Amino acid sequence: MSRHRIVIFGARQNGTRMLGHYIHFFEVIAFCDNDPTITGSTIQYIPIVHPALLAELDFDYLVIDEAYPAMINQAKAVGVANEKIKLVQRIPYTPEASSATSEKSLPHFVIVGEGQQAMDMYLHYREFANITAFCSDQAETTPSFLLQIPVLNASELPTFPFDLLIIDAKNVAGIQQAQELGIPAERIELFSKQNKRWLPIIEKETLESICHLDLPTQETMKNLYLGVAYIFSQAVEGDIAEFGCSSTGKSTMAIAQAISQLKGIMPETKSPRKLLLFDSFQGLPKSNSEADTQSPLVESGIWAHGTLIGIPRIELAMNLERIDKSLDYEIFKGWFSETLQNIPPGTKLAMVHLDCDLYESTLQVLDYLFTHQHLSEGCTLYFDDWNCNRASDEFGQRKAWSEIVAKFNPSFSDMGHYSWAGHRKILHSF
Repeated sequence: MSRHRIVIFGARQNGTRMLGHYIHFFEVIAFCDNDPTITGSTIQYIPIVHPALLAELDFDYLVIDEAYPAMINQAKAVGVANEKIKLVQRIPYTPEASSATSEKSLPHFVIVGEGQQAMDMYLHYREFANITAFCSDQAETTPSFLLQIPVLNASELPTFPFDLLIIDAKNVAGIQQAQELGIPAERIELFSKQNKRWLPIIEKETLESICHLDLPTQETMKNLYLGVAYIFSQAVEGDIAEFGCSSTGKSTMAIAQAISQLKGIMPETKSPRKLLLFDSFQGLPKSNSEADTQSPLVESGIWAHGTLIGIPRIELAMNLERIDKSLDYEIFKGWFSETLQNIPPGTKLAMVHLDCDLYESTLQVLDYLFTHQHLSEGCTLYFDDWNCNRASDEFGQRKAWSEIVAKFNPSFSDMGHYSWAGHRKILHSF
């Protein structure tokens, strides 16, 4: 059954709130607004038109805030039938108190940018954060308020209270400026427009509800799901860890969905209790080892420093909350060298998904886990990038594993491929 097509009257703050509220139930085909400075542009790829053009649009309902009778009269004046006009009460900005960060209050974000770029970021983050300010290099020529939110000069940032500074990942100058102003790296979140729409809505408890994907990716997600089923059914001791989780977030979602569904039907004894997620959220680190710098994917620039920036940390958290609000998880933001030490002593892992890409990163993670005895008997190791770099043993995860085997002499079973590039092993002892 097709969804009703609606137009929202007003493209400012209340209109964008309507969009966030109605987009899951209706097909929003346009905004209409009297402001000539914004008509002709778009919000989240939805066009903004002048009310005079309403008669030319094919829609079922025109949604108007009942607090604006002038809009109602204008709609009727341009020929919109009474039965098509739907009056709604103003939608307050009251997201759930339990936010994606599992804190009692919503985090406060400042968005760096102007125009369409700033609007995209605003619409993306406003559902799960308080957008307390915009920051623009053009603040002198930009209105002091945008969507009733103050616009700051960059020089005001160090003294302005906020939790995260949101910067487009391609805005190199903005990132450098924030660093020069002394904004700590942990308070900078990079926004990737390519992945901004990955906010899955879980409609039913099936893997397909989060993986409307191409066939190879579906197969990969299914195998990760079955990997969780294995450690539950065989009572493998410990938690689940993923190293490199933000590229698309799909593997994290598959693992989380499996934990959520299986925890009630599989044996409870020694079942995984927590999902530990590690990512820089800044893309790939700089390659230092020759095993990386000479590898085909690094040499070609595909795996260059800063590439493969995926979804932001806060979005990853929100996706997990949507799957299961009771899910026990923790996200560690930073380079592996900085965050591995956050694993509590004595922690055992039943499943490890290694989406580290590089040789040095993979070796760093594995060496730490083996050295600190974090891997359980029966632990499954998933190497996401095993066959990258033309499956050469001289590069990447293949080389890292061979050095781990030489150093720790583990007993393991080779379980074959789980994706076009991925390989898995079950650890017995070391």
